[in-house]
Amino acid sequence: MLISRSILFLTVCLLAAAVYGLAAEPPAASAKQPSVGEGSCTGERACEGLTGRVGDNSCIGVQACTNNAGDIGDNSCNGENCAENSGQIGDNSCNMYSGNCTANQGSIGNGSCGAGVVDTCTENSGEIGDNSCGSLFACPRNQGRIGDFSCFAHLGPCTGNRGHIGDYSCSAMGSCDLNTGSVGNNSCYGARPPLVSKYVGACGNNKGSIGDDSCSGHFACNDNAGILGDQSCNVPVLVYDFYPQAACAQNFGVVSNGSCNALLPAGDPFVVDYRESCGTNSGSVGKNSCNDYIACYSNAGEIANNSCNAKLACAYNTGLVGSKSCNAVEACQRNDANISHKQCNDFQACMRSD
Repeated sequence: MLISRSILFLTVCLLAAAVYGLAAEPPAASAKQPSVGEGSCTGERACEGLTGRVGDNSCIGVQACTNNAGDIGDNSCNGENCAENSGQIGDNSCNMYSGNCTANQGSIGNGSCGAGVVDTCTENSGEIGDNSCGSLFACPRNQGRIGDFSCFAHLGPCTGNRGHIGDYSCSAMGSCDLNTGSVGNNSCYGARPPLVSKYVGACGNNKGSIGDDSCSGHFACNDNAGILGDQSCNVPVLVYDFYPQAACAQNFGVVSNGSCNALLPAGDPFVVDYRESCGTNSGSVGKNSCNDYIACYSNAGEIANNSCNAKLACAYNTGLVGSKSCNAVEACQRNDANISHKQCNDFQACMRSD
């Protein structure tokens, strides 16, 4: 009995000591404390209201990083930048001039949102990778995910993005603005290097799915709400910022890999038809099909693999086109019938009259 009482007394004493220890610990002892690295927070009102973390050589400038409650890396936010940040900003980001990364709540990688411009990545609440959003007004109000080396342009690409953008994508003014869908890697260029399109982008208002290496050309894949495969909907840009290309624009259907890649016709680009391959498509296009000028425009039917590879081939089609068919100029245009395998491969073959 005596031993039991001794054990009980010892247990009560230990519990009391533990409770006392917890009560005696200051409430903020385990809370994250603000910190400033070497050479940081210099300038009038720099880091005023700081409750977060600032790395080395960061937040140098008038009102830099005011009310920062987030985490800022090294060599970042130099200039009048990063006010009201509550997110995470990597190294060498959000520098130069003013307004970059204002009210950031999301995640910004290394080397992003700056590079000598203003007002990039404002009100970001999504995820921005490394070396992205390096142009004037790039990536404002991003709520989605932007990969590495994406959203570079003369002016404001990826505005209001709420979808997924891969690496090396969306490079021209207006590219991927209001995107709520998915854009793969190396896609949605206004022009492919070495040519550079400053003023005309691609994949604006995309709501669908765009694969890798797709949708290069002026206005290519704008308003897409369907599915576009890899290496599709590319138009070579030979004239800077003028040619009205729009491959796969307003697509609501399915375009498979290697399809709807139009070629520029010879002649004056200013008098070329505004339509492009697979524009306003609402049907199904198989692999390696519809690869020519205006091929499969406004298709609402089903086109199999390796078909309709010629100018105006299968345009306005509402029927079913088999594989390796309709590979001739204007073949199967306005078709509403079922065409089987290896058929209609001559000029205007199986073309229905108006």
